Amino acid sequence: MRETPQATFDEWNARFHFTLDVCALPENAECARYFTPEQDGLQQDWGREICWMIPPMGVPFCSGFRKAYEASKAGATVVCLVPSKTGPRWWQEYVIPTSHAKTSTPCQGA
Repeated sequence: MRETPQATFDEWNARFHFTLDVCALPENAECARYFTPEQDGLQQDWGREICWMIPPMGVPFCSGFRKAYEASKAGATVVCLVPSKTGPRWWQEYVIPTSHAKTSTPCQGA
């Protein structure tokens, strides 16, 4: 599971005030409310939460972005920290049409 550099999370949290970390472990969760791999955040209802997401390693980005896209259409605010790779299908289908992409520092353990 990737960890967010604290300064990166703090920068984004100051702007969005996250309420849910959708892909976390108890030891690296950035929010008081979070989903663990056992809970499978990609299968949970994100409601109208303000979500922080670093897609888990081993899960295709397309799956994570499909969920983020669907959750945003249902009322959630979703911020995803991912590599800036503009060629893959997930970027073309879910990021370009719906986001305000910004580059940042790499994840620890990525």
